[in-house]
Amino acid sequence: PLANTYNRIGAAFYQMNDFITAFSYYGKALKIQKKYLSPNHSTLAETNYHIAMTFAGLQQYRKAIEYAALAVNIARHSLESKDDRIRLYEDYLHELQEKPLIGVLPKNGSVHE
Repeated sequence: PLANTYNRIGAAFYQMNDFITAFSYYGKALKIQKKYLSPNHSTLAETNYHIAMTFAGLQQYRKAIEYAALAVNIARHSLESKDDRIRLYEDYLHELQEKPLIGVLPKNGSVHE
């Protein structure tokens, strides 16, 4: 239940585009989940997916891809092959892989990645 609460708080901050705070709460949830759930539990896939979305919001696409790939791998091992979440996570991973990995050059010219 505490991990679920952290996930819900993370989602609220994500919806407000406060990706750093969202990541903080998703990270807390993931830490608890890793401690108490099996390595291929579907809940871990979902949390990794949310973390991937958060990193994408921060334009940190390499990290987003890393977490999205984890979500896909866990989902493939924990869910039935016809489960829609597998396709959701796979589609999101492919979408991320199409992004330029160097990030975006802001007005000051620095690169985010």
